[in-house]
Amino acid sequence: MFPVAILTLLSPICARASPYLFIVVRGIIGIGESVMYPAAQALWARWAPPNERSRLIGLSYAGGQFGNALIFPIGGFLCHYGFDGGWPSVFYVIGSVGFIWTVIWCIFAYDSPGEHPTISTLEKDFIQHSLGDNQESFKKKHKTPWSSIFKSKAVWAIIIAHACANYGAYMLLTQIPTYMKDVLKFDIKANGVFSMLPYLSFWVCILISGTIADLIIKGQLLTVAYTRKIMTAIGTIGPGLFLIGTGYMECDQKMAAVAMLTIAVGLCGVHFSGHFINHSDIAPPFAGTLFGISNTAATIPGILAPYIVGAMTKNGTREEWLITFYIAAGVYTFGALVFFILAEGEVQPWGHIKHSENSKLGNNMDETLNLSLHDIQEENVGNGTEKHTHIDDGVRKKTSSANKEVV
Repeated sequence: MFPVAILTLLSPICARASPYLFIVVRGIIGIGESVMYPAAQALWARWAPPNERSRLIGLSYAGGQFGNALIFPIGGFLCHYGFDGGWPSVFYVIGSVGFIWTVIWCIFAYDSPGEHPTISTLEKDFIQHSLGDNQESFKKKHKTPWSSIFKSKAVWAIIIAHACANYGAYMLLTQIPTYMKDVLKFDIKANGVFSMLPYLSFWVCILISGTIADLIIKGQLLTVAYTRKIMTAIGTIGPGLFLIGTGYMECDQKMAAVAMLTIAVGLCGVHFSGHFINHSDIAPPFAGTLFGISNTAATIPGILAPYIVGAMTKNGTREEWLITFYIAAGVYTFGALVFFILAEGEVQPWGHIKHSENSKLGNNMDETLNLSLHDIQEENVGNGTEKHTHIDDGVRKKTSSANKEVV
């Protein structure tokens, strides 16, 4: 994010100097941003307990969609009222915010619970034990099992689902506004409010679906595998159906078309609790590597989608567009079916992590793995040398200053 922020600040200067220099700078920014999702996967693999993984990862990823939604009205405002000619202020403001975030991140972020200076002992033990608290030594002692990764049906399930989902998502976000302008004679891009609605819907659905997925897993209503499969199905087949529905809208149904588009894009957020975070389920220590692989593969159909649609809609007729919508829905469905058949929710043999036998919570920790960290409350008693910790149904641990533990 540091080079992204700095180069964003320099973008107006580069644009005025040479359009080619500006293109190069934007390309470098893209390279910088490309590591964000894999890095986040690797980080959450060390921080997110299984029963909170959907919410935590979803919450962090949802920020991207919230930012996309905000930039439409904020960008328009800055272009009109901003300094240095208007449009440059967009880059200056966003770049400055990115730089400030980078500083805050460097101060407060830590690679793992074991390295965090202020985390409570209970929370640290809870996270480390639930994930396997020897991840650091595991990564140092073992090389990335490339052969096992590419032979794993669970990995291929993620890659295929990710690629198919990206095809539809990129088509929705890049081509539907063109369809609405050419066929329905409604320029959604010209209206900042309408432009931000799909992204706000996306953001809300990511948050809601993450909470629902964790509740399903914690309540043992479904296994992790089936939870991921259902969320992926909703987040792919659902948008495909609403995409087709948008194709049948008439010129006098502009608001209905906007609603259909908003719902379609929003439902894409549901798969963020499905295949999008399944990497951490099947191989926590290699989650970042796996996401890098699937995201690279998924970028290809995302890039191709606009060109395919453009080639198939040369005349801009409703019939041409409807064919592209059915194709996208078919791609969505194919990805969902493959994932439903091949996906796994458990740590694979080549990505297995053994639990430490000397965890401070001992054997009783197994009883708390189904609990959420939000169910744990700590109260300092007396002068702070002794504390009581309440765990969900009343299981109580008392830790003294001498580190003697009584359950």
